[in-house]
Amino acid sequence: MSARPAFANNPTRARTTFAPGFSSPWSHLMPASTPFQSKPRVRNRPRIDLTTLKIEKDVPPPEGRNIIGKYNDYFSQMAPKDAIKCKPDEVSPIANALRKWIKDKKKDGEFTVLSQKNCDDDLSIGRVWLWPKGESLDGTQHARAAKASAVARNARSSRK
Repeated sequence: MSARPAFANNPTRARTTFAPGFSSPWSHLMPASTPFQSKPRVRNRPRIDLTTLKIEKDVPPPEGRNIIGKYNDYFSQMAPKDAIKCKPDEVSPIANALRKWIKDKKKDGEFTVLSQKNCDDDLSIGRVWLWPKGESLDGTQHARAAKASAVARNARSSRK
């Protein structure tokens, strides 16, 4: 006589019986064995050779982190009030990268980032400006971008 699983004796569980010679059409979906592994998992980690390690007492840790960004060289060529012309869907990633570059270079007090997704009449061009802080904006296009950036900045600061 074959052993029945423990849940087979549960009266609240529905049981399906099949005619002699027929089996469950879902038997291929049932696991052949238990879901638990019978052997411990072997990990193929490289072993560290302790003879190659050396203790050095005179080397100070590096200050900060090495800042190498995708746009680092490009942003360093920008002068104040320069704009990057790009596609509208590229405006946000470039503006965020420029903000991060300004923060990493510790120029937060000097510059701000203004951006506008649709600067052209046919809405196919976006721009990101490196703008000096505290300087007035001339032109309606710049004023709209500054207003949008100020609203976004206020929304971000209110979330903190």
